[in-house]
Amino acid sequence: MGFCSGHGEIPDATAALRRGAVDFLEKPFTRDVFLERVRESLQKDADARNKRIALESTRAKLATLTSRERVVLDLILDGLLTKQIASRLDLSIKTIENHRSNIARKMDVDSAVQLVKLVAEYRALC
Repeated sequence: MGFCSGHGEIPDATAALRRGAVDFLEKPFTRDVFLERVRESLQKDADARNKRIALESTRAKLATLTSRERVVLDLILDGLLTKQIASRLDLSIKTIENHRSNIARKMDVDSAVQLVKLVAEYRALC
């Protein structure tokens, strides 16, 4: 949403921005300025929408993990290797490998690096 005024003053601009306007243009303004501001507003909206979609997608993926997979995920994020996770949880290496495989499949990633990046981006958006 934008706001145009022929006699805009600072209180008007402030009020408009508080109500959700993304910009405040005082008349007269050129066509080019108007179009550029519309483009900027549309881009901001698209960026915000994409962030919401990415956030919801990752949230949904995380919701598919079992409680044990969440524990293993947290340990992966802490930088622990499979052997270390197995030792810490008193489980076999094969069991941890299975959990890691399930986590990667459910989170739709091909590597631990991608997994860490995905969760870090998710946490940054929350």
